[in-house]
Amino acid sequence: SPNVRRNSLFGFLGGAVVTVIAVLLIELLDTRVKRPEDIEDVLKIPLLGLVPDFDKMK
Repeated sequence: SPNVRRNSLFGFLGGAVVTVIAVLLIELLDTRVKRPEDIEDVLKIPLLGLVPDFDKMK
C-alpha cells in the first residue's frame, strides 16, 4: 500500500525546491532597472539626475 505520509512529504519538499529554484532564476534573469544604483553599478559613473514619475506622486 502507498505510504501517504512519505509521499506527502516528498511532494511538499519537491514543490518547495522547485519554487525556490524558479524564484532564483527569475531574479537572476531579470535585467530591468529597479533602482538608480543599478545604472551606476553597470556604467561605473554617477547619475546626474532623475526624472520623477508624476503619475505615482498623485
